Amino acid sequence: MLSKQTKLYYYDIYPKVLPIQKEVEITIKALSEHVNFDKSDEYIIKFVGVNDGIKSEGIQGITTISSDKKSLTTKVTLPIEQEYHVRLYKKEDKFPYEVLNVYALEKDLIEKRPLIGDFHVHSYMSDGREAPEYVCARYREEGFDFMAITDHFRYTPSVRAIDTYKDLDLSFKIYRGEEVHSPNNDVHIVNFGSDYSVNEICTVDNEHANWDKRIPTEHWLKEVKAIEDTLTDLPYNIDSFELASCILVCKKIREANGMAIFAHPHWRCSIRNISDAFSKKFLSEGYADAFELIGGQTNEENMTQIALYNELRANGVKIPIVGSSDSHGTVNPCGGSKPNMYEMFTEERTIVFAKENSHDDIISAVKNLESVAVQQYVGENYNIHGPYRLVQYALFLYENYFPMHFELCKYEGKLMRDFIADVDNAKEKLLACKRDVDKLYQKYFYNK
Repeated sequence: MLSKQTKLYYYDIYPKVLPIQKEVEITIKALSEHVNFDKSDEYIIKFVGVNDGIKSEGIQGITTISSDKKSLTTKVTLPIEQEYHVRLYKKEDKFPYEVLNVYALEKDLIEKRPLIGDFHVHSYMSDGREAPEYVCARYREEGFDFMAITDHFRYTPSVRAIDTYKDLDLSFKIYRGEEVHSPNNDVHIVNFGSDYSVNEICTVDNEHANWDKRIPTEHWLKEVKAIEDTLTDLPYNIDSFELASCILVCKKIREANGMAIFAHPHWRCSIRNISDAFSKKFLSEGYADAFELIGGQTNEENMTQIALYNELRANGVKIPIVGSSDSHGTVNPCGGSKPNMYEMFTEERTIVFAKENSHDDIISAVKNLESVAVQQYVGENYNIHGPYRLVQYALFLYENYFPMHFELCKYEGKLMRDFIADVDNAKEKLLACKRDVDKLYQKYFYNK
């Protein structure tokens, strides 16, 4: 759960996100009597762009105080895309007595909704600890807007999770998925959102597959061989069969209407599970739809993946990214030995800027480089990675929007857990609050 700054307990400001070059009325509401506005005072508001430099004078707005002294309104036209400090002064005061925040956006981004999601999650139907539907409820409790259960070898757990809540029409979305392990191949590819299982295409008796006994279908081997024959002049440490298998996995995922995510290439099993040469070629050639920039790994593993990403970008490679937890448990996943580590599944996440919380819009946004990866280890500050423009905006949202969003999600997620536990009236309560998060978004984001 993100902590709220003190000023967000005292004041509300809306809309928080507004278009550039358009006059918008902004309301500042006092949330308690001790911060009410005084009608005998004259108030001045200045909007100062955080990227305009310390000498900026800002833009002054004309203010009006409500008769109940609980709100102040002003109209302003903000010229360029950036975060603005909303500095609130009393007349004749040299320094503001409060500073709030808004963000002005260009048209393309203001039409997109910021959604928090996880593309790589496990349940006890592979090597996780909890039932798929329980995992989903816990994710909603921690502020997520969408997720996919992506169990090893298995697609059906994601379908089970969706079916559990299908009659509730929640704004929280659960998507189909699986982690694909094609036979004789150590590279993991996450399948997000496909219409059917790719594991079942490449492996015989998929439901009983395990790490050591994945039997490939004959047709799969023929297709891999056809691709392998086209791969020439590979470095010594790129296995042609493995590369061909991964190319085919990604192709099959796209054919199934899904998104192929290149997962945790720096995961260490004493040494990295795949070679650097493989990672660089796979990312540079764009074989996958997205790169799992950060995952449920050590800081060292995530850090070097980020460095690789930055180096390839500097060389002109465009790489869509996600941040995923690779979660295997949501309640004390370390099995009791580390009781303070229950937050582990929230350490990595993605913020996607999509038109809607839908399968097509999420995939389209990621592919169009409209996502950032967020990393926050327990007890530490968060870090956001991705394009500069989106990182700036995401930082604003993390401080000024998502804390309130998380409060609503926490309540809804608890009701989801009550629902699957057959607690009395849980369904009715859940139905009553299921659009509260959407209403919050409509309040804070100007879309007229």
